[in-house]
Amino acid sequence: ETHELVEGKAFAFDDSFEHEAWHHGDATRIVLVFDLWHPDLSDREVQFFSFLQRSRMRAEMAAERASRVAAADAADGGKPAGLSDGDNFFKLLQDAKDLLPDNDWWV
Repeated sequence: ETHELVEGKAFAFDDSFEHEAWHHGDATRIVLVFDLWHPDLSDREVQFFSFLQRSRMRAEMAAERASRVAAADAADGGKPAGLSDGDNFFKLLQDAKDLLPDNDWWV
């Protein structure tokens, strides 16, 4: 199923199912993504899953940072650390921020 976004109109979907998205427009598109916990989860289960999610995000941040350091060392003539470029959310953000001609919005 394909759904086309309409400017100024909100759209929500469950991204826990396999999906893909693309943007072929000329203007920057900003997407707000947020997580909602299933209402049947107990407070303790939400705490547990939140802990796992934060741990994964910290590990991905550290891997992305290490990858950048290794790339900089390799560019300076140092021996590459053997880390891959990584394929995680934080690497994607770092790569994407330089794609826009005006990235003043970037925090």
